[in-house]
Parts: sequence; C-alpha cells; structure tokens
Amino acid sequence: MSRLAGFIERRFFPPAPLRALAIVRMLVVGSLLFVMLFPYALFTFPVWGRLDLLAALPDAQWEPIPIVRLLLLPFGDGFRPSLAAMTAVLHASMVAGLFALVGCCTRTALLLFALGNLLISGYGYSYQEHHHIEALTLLALFALAAAPAGAALSFDGWRAARRGRPAPAWSDQARWPLELLQWLFALCYLSAAVCKLGASGLKWLNGHTLQAYLLQEGIFWGTTSGPWLADHHGLCVLLSWIALLVELLFPLVLWRRSLAWFFVPAAAALHLGIWFTMRAPFWLYFPLYAVFLPWDRLLRADRPAPGAAAAARK
Repeated sequence: MSRLAGFIERRFFPPAPLRALAIVRMLVVGSLLFVMLFPYALFTFPVWGRLDLLAALPDAQWEPIPIVRLLLLPFGDGFRPSLAAMTAVLHASMVAGLFALVGCCTRTALLLFALGNLLISGYGYSYQEHHHIEALTLLALFALAAAPAGAALSFDGWRAARRGRPAPAWSDQARWPLELLQWLFALCYLSAAVCKLGASGLKWLNGHTLQAYLLQEGIFWGTTSGPWLADHHGLCVLLSWIALLVELLFPLVLWRRSLAWFFVPAAAALHLGIWFTMRAPFWLYFPLYAVFLPWDRLLRADRPAPGAAAAARK
C-alpha cells in the first residue's frame, strides 16, 4: 500500500503549473459553450438543439437513466421535466459556463456547468437511445471543479492578487486533473479495442465489418466518402488494423509520455476519418487532447525557485 501511495503521489501530485490547468479549463469550457450555442455546427443530432423534439415524445418513451433519476429524485422517482424546465437548465448552464470561462467564482461555476450538462445529456439519453460523446468532457468539468482551475488566467486570480494573496505559479493540486484525463483517455480507447475483439474477435479485422458500417452510416447520412471507402476492401482491412492497434496500444502513453506525440495525432486522425465517412461527432475530444501537452516544459518560466518549493506545494 505504501508503494501504491507513493506512486499516486509522484504521478498525480507533483508541483505543476497552474496556468496549464487554467488553459485546459478555458479550452474545455469554451468548446462546450460553442456547441451549446451552435449545436448543429459540429454535431448531427445534438441534445442541446433538440430539447423541443425530445419533450414532444410520448411518456411511454421516457426511461430516465440512473444518473437522471438521481438528479431528479427530489421531484419524485421517474419525474419527467417539462420543456420549459429543460430550457431553463440549458440557459442557466450557459451562464455558469461563461463564469467558468472567465474564471469568476470558478469552482461553483464549473460545478453548476457540469451538473447542468450532465442533466441535459442524460435527459437526451433517457429516450431509449444512448451515446457517449460528452462523457469525457463532463468528467473533465467535475475534475476541474475540484481543482484550483481558477487560480490563474481568471477573474478570481486577478481579485486574489489585488487583495495581496496571489496564487503561486505552481501547485501540487494542478496536475492530477490532467493526469486523470490521460488515464481516462487510455481506458476509453482500450475499452473500444476490447469491445471490438470481444464482439467479433479477429473477424473485426477482415475489412467486411468496417465496410458494413461505412455503407450503413454513409447511406444514412448521405456522405459520398463512406460508400467510396467501403468499395475498397483492401483499404478497409488496413484501416481496421490501424484503428484497433491505435486503440489497443494507446495506454502506452501513460508509461512513455513521448509516445503521445504519435498516438494522440493518430487518434485524432481516426476521429476525423470517422466524421467524414460516418458522421460520428467526437469533436469534444480535440480540446481535451491538451492534457497530453508537456506543460512542465512549455511553462518552465513559471517554475518557482528551489527555495520556493514549499510555497508551490500549497
């Protein structure tokens, strides 16, 4: 247990630049605010833009998922909120997001922004259709809310400095949210590979499975790239192997950080290819990839002097 505790402390809690945490905060919050304000710019069926369509569905289709049941439990088990209520949640979440973006009352704003989007996303998945495109972003918001994400590049930080209580440039609470998201990314990709192999075994790599998906989604969404790619079996075999190997080996970035320079662009390229051929919108992953940047080197000028190490750990 002591070795495990030591590993966790060394990996998750060494001093790290607070500006890195602030930059990730602005990227994550800003990207989510953008898709909330312009839901059809990057998404095909965004829950933020079709609350009215969901509210018009009959009660028979309302099957709240567990997290929605929990969030709405004060109103009674199985309670179905009205369109007006969900619209109010949407607008309140946007306001909280704006506060989180500029770093005003940052922890509270991030928590409200995360809870609001959790309810909105869960509401969309309570009509017998489930996806997972927002999951990592929501987890990132909750992690940022528990960390000093508003200590730098924020109104909170400016106000603290004006009062003579400036935050240190580095803190041992600044790294763990970024490290946590790296591990979550690794688990997501690994689970995708395991699901492929678990469902189809090595048959998933024969190219025919990918061809079927390309034809199905390409015809449904009206893309020309999907059917075109499906017509090239050899290329589908190659892409099937590439996709599986990238997902299966992505966790190696946790042990050799330099591998992120290969695996992160490779994963991003996969998502871009999936979008252009099958319209699967994983755009919210792209700002999250910032957690893999070598922030310690990029913000080296912020590092405290050796004698100030104790201050950096507060």
